[in-house]
Parts: sequence; C-alpha cells; structure tokens
Amino acid sequence: MPCRSYDDDFVTRPDPAIERKLDMLSRIACKALTHIEESNDGLEILILKDPEIQEWWSAHKEADRKAQHKAAMRRLADERKAEVIRRKNEIKAKLSPEELKILGVR
Repeated sequence: MPCRSYDDDFVTRPDPAIERKLDMLSRIACKALTHIEESNDGLEILILKDPEIQEWWSAHKEADRKAQHKAAMRRLADERKAEVIRRKNEIKAKLSPEELKILGVR
C-alpha cells in the first residue's frame, strides 16, 4: 500500500514535520492492522470492537485503494503515451527525409 496519512487538515495547516510524522504513524498502524487482519488468530476482533480503530482502518483502506487506483491509471496513461511515441517513431523511420518534409513531420 502507498500508506500515508490522508488527513485533510494539511490544507489549512501545512507543516511538513507533522505531515511526515503522521505519514509514518499511518504506515505503522497500517502494517500492524494488516498483520492482525491477515493472521486470523482471533485478534482481528479488536478491530471490530473498537469503533475508533474500525472507523480509521476502514477509511484508511479505502483511501489507499483509491490512491493505488489513481497511481495505476497514471501508469497506464504513461504506458499508452509511450506506446504512441514508439509507434510514431517506427512509422517515421520508414519514411524518407523528403516524405517527412512533405508531411511536415520532424
């Protein structure tokens, strides 16, 4: 997960030191809660019983999911753009300098 704090308070109170600390604490909490959820040793009941944990964890997982989706869409767009450039270069390589000049292609 691209774990970080998704707290919107930074819009009104930007402080890089606090933001780094919150990101670190979010990563630690995420790792711990992920381990608890995946271990199936009965401790996952703690997540369900504590409303504060449950609320934060649900929101954090959703925010992480959205961040991962957004990053995947950016990568896909970059890959598509690179593929178009690659194909254009392949096509241009097949043309003579005169044909490129006639078409106004550099």
